[in-house]
Amino acid sequence: MSEEKKEPQVIKDVEIIKDNGSVNITLPTKMYVRFQQLLFEVFGGDDEKEFIKKLEKVSKGDIEEDRIAYHMHTMITLISNMEVAAREQNLTEKVDYTMPTEDSNTTENQSSPQ
Repeated sequence: MSEEKKEPQVIKDVEIIKDNGSVNITLPTKMYVRFQQLLFEVFGGDDEKEFIKKLEKVSKGDIEEDRIAYHMHTMITLISNMEVAAREQNLTEKVDYTMPTEDSNTTENQSSPQ
């Protein structure tokens, strides 16, 4: 018994973002913190060695065959672009940062302006 091949459904007038463009958006600085948390909490997982291996793949540009490294690259690029824009807009400052411990709350960092 052969199944009848269905034609793909065409949805007309779908709005998409043009390829090879650049989108200017305004993001609250709290979103920057959340993107960083997403990077480390989702991609970091419980295996620090595996996280480091993925970061090495990203730094070498070896991401096409590894979907996790590919998505890490996406997040790192987004975060990096936010940092560059913040620096250009004079929205950065130097602080002393206390590295969180395993039992500390990851949503807060203890910093003080220099």
